[in-house]
Amino acid sequence: MRDGIGSGKDIMRRPGLVYWSWVFLFLALVAVVLALSGIAGTATGLSYVLFVLFFLAYLVSFFIGRRPPPIA
Repeated sequence: MRDGIGSGKDIMRRPGLVYWSWVFLFLALVAVVLALSGIAGTATGLSYVLFVLFFLAYLVSFFIGRRPPPIA
């Protein structure tokens, strides 16, 4: 079988949107842990803002990743 589209090897070459949704979720959780534990100290406000931004990016990438590809 060729290494073209649909061969399964293209999935291993570049991460998909679901991968990025997990990355954003992990970064959002790290940000909230820093915000709530006091480790961040004076950067608590910044970590809260980062949490909100990363969580929104997670939601957007999760729902966009669930759409079927456009038919060309």
